[in-house]
Amino acid sequence: MQKSNGLPRRRSLRMKTHDYSEPYIYSFTICTAQHKQLFRREINVNIVIKILSDYARKYNVIIHAYCIMPDHLHILIEPTTNYPITRYIDIIKGRITHELHNNGLDGRIWQSGYYDHVLRKHENLKHLIKYILENPMRKGIVSNFVEYRWSWDKYGIKETALKQIKRVK
Repeated sequence: MQKSNGLPRRRSLRMKTHDYSEPYIYSFTICTAQHKQLFRREINVNIVIKILSDYARKYNVIIHAYCIMPDHLHILIEPTTNYPITRYIDIIKGRITHELHNNGLDGRIWQSGYYDHVLRKHENLKHLIKYILENPMRKGIVSNFVEYRWSWDKYGIKETALKQIKRVK
């Protein structure tokens, strides 16, 4: 199937049989349009963090971890109500876009859609959090994930690792 612009239509990344209003833990990766490095500027990152926090409270979503990379965002979240988590993601993308435009950015902010992963029973939550936190290290931005300013986790994995490093020094 083709879009009106002649390009092939992307296959949906959503699982067709999964009910996204169910209280699972979800990992989302949301990329900027054309992989623009919008989140190298501290003001832009602060906007993202504030909106994630404000809207998590508003929609009763638990944030387990996040990592804001220069051109994408990783977020590990869990709804506590039956509000579809995909709707929450659409709302925060729209809110972040609005605020970034108010702060002087123009044009498209996000790629359409996002990648998601539903945490399965056999998967370890803390391992997934550490994987998310280590993203800047894998990309060569920092040598140790604790050095990266724009990541956070609810369980203190990053904080504990930082304390261990300080004890060794």
